[in-house]
Amino acid sequence: ARHGPIMPNAPDSAQPFMTLALTRWQAAETAENPMRVEGEIDLQFLNLEQWDTTIVNRRGPDRPCLTIDQIGEPYRQIVGQFRRAHPGIQGSPVDNGADQETADRYQGAIRHIEATGGAKAARGEAFKGCVGPGWGYYRLYTEFEYGQDVPIDPAAIMDQCIKYQAIENPFTVFRDPSTPLHEPWKCRWLFQ
Repeated sequence: ARHGPIMPNAPDSAQPFMTLALTRWQAAETAENPMRVEGEIDLQFLNLEQWDTTIVNRRGPDRPCLTIDQIGEPYRQIVGQFRRAHPGIQGSPVDNGADQETADRYQGAIRHIEATGGAKAARGEAFKGCVGPGWGYYRLYTEFEYGQDVPIDPAAIMDQCIKYQAIENPFTVFRDPSTPLHEPWKCRWLFQ
């Protein structure tokens, strides 16, 4: 296996793509760096790493550094309230051509996707990130659906199901910095 930078050895056809990807990642990293530094401090504080290392070293090994967990219980309460709330997507008829019966059918399909796709766990993990470092993510993807007792049928290969995937480390996601926070659907690109 070869190790080292990817860009200099990339084929000529991949060079523009790699340059664009690197430029976008640098823009996201520059824009999010202050938030990530503060998020790391918040996460350390939540994990009871509340003393600055220079202070601990100055005190020496014979002087204790008392740490009192004053944020752990409120953190657990907020996460518990979220879990009890059972958040989910709500389908409602909105325009002139919409009717309640169609909205109810869509709502049933959405509930099935959320129940079988792992929505509860993915949303819970994203919310823990929001309460801890300050932001959290989960992703949606599709996977081919094969039954255990059904032989693989070529026609069944097209059957796909929607799944939710928790992103346990929100620090691994870099998003388009020009995207407004209240309009995430306008995001043009994202690294994960």
